[in-house]
Amino acid sequence: MPLPRFLRNKREQKKEEKISGDTESIDITKLKSVLEEEEPDKRLTSQDESDVIYIKSMDLQGLSDIQQVSGELERGNIVIMYIGRLQVGQSRELRRVVDQLRGICRSIGGDIAQLGQDYIVITPSFVKIYKKGSS
Repeated sequence: MPLPRFLRNKREQKKEEKISGDTESIDITKLKSVLEEEEPDKRLTSQDESDVIYIKSMDLQGLSDIQQVSGELERGNIVIMYIGRLQVGQSRELRRVVDQLRGICRSIGGDIAQLGQDYIVITPSFVKIYKKGSS
């Protein structure tokens, strides 16, 4: 049951006044503009270059790439890394690199997951990866 008019706040009254009228023919554009005034767009907007989050693609060459990945995560970027080159004949080095990347993710609160056979994705703390089978 709606509140009596004298108990409603001014914002609700204005919204009702803008929408009220002939209920059989509501102007959709008018309704949309009223709703946009009421609830401003909550999407992220960038003010300057430092607010931008990038998804960066990298090829894993070896342990030397860990420093670069760490820097990207500190800047808030997401890294998708191709690991196919190290899978052939260099599984020991690949395991070391992935273990170090897991440690970095743990220390910053980020996340890491494998995408298919040849890729891993590494995210900063404010991005979590949904992993099938986990809650």
